[in-house]
Formats: sequence, C-alpha cells, structure tokens
Amino acid sequence: GIGYTFVDNFKEADLVMLNTCAVRGKPVDKARSILGDLRREKRERRITVGLMGCLAQLPEGQEMGVKYGVDIM
Repeated sequence: GIGYTFVDNFKEADLVMLNTCAVRGKPVDKARSILGDLRREKRERRITVGLMGCLAQLPEGQEMGVKYGVDIM
C-alpha cells in the first residue's frame, strides 16, 4: 500500500478530499461550512485539502476553492 488509512474525523487527517454536489443549495451550503472548518484547521497545523465532484467543476466551486485555500481541485 501507499501508507494511507481512513480516519473518522478530519482533525486526525493529513489529507481531506471533499466530494461535493451542486444539484441543490443545501449541499453547497454544507460544503461551504466544511471548507470553513478545514480552513480553520489549516491555520493550526499542516493539512492538505482537496475539492472534487460537480461543485468543484463549476465557477462557484472554483471561487470557493480559492476563498477557502483548497490545495487540490
């Protein structure tokens, strides 16, 4: 293996990949909230954040990625 394991809480993770949906407003709001939490976590320690899924492909998602300091899109 490549040495990665799954964890239950992002506070235990070194890499977080957020799989998003943009079909409805509520999932977008939830993604924004999670990205805010991850941005705060990045201020405390080294963590890599990725944004993927259909929201990441839209201009709104790209803007969110920049705003929240996403590392991988």
